[in-house]
Amino acid sequence: MQRIIKPARPPGEFKCRTCQVMWSSYMKDNAPCTDTTMRAGLHNFDFANPINIQQIGS
Repeated sequence: MQRIIKPARPPGEFKCRTCQVMWSSYMKDNAPCTDTTMRAGLHNFDFANPINIQQIGS
């Protein structure tokens, strides 16, 4: 039998590198990226560096 190991803390939040919108906000509103210099309307989320949720609230 395999056990499911849950992380000790909740997963982090992710931020777009260009327009600074949060992943949860994007998933809720589905708004395109406001920075049009790279790829028209596509966000560039930094999934390699999650932001700790406690850091956002303070």
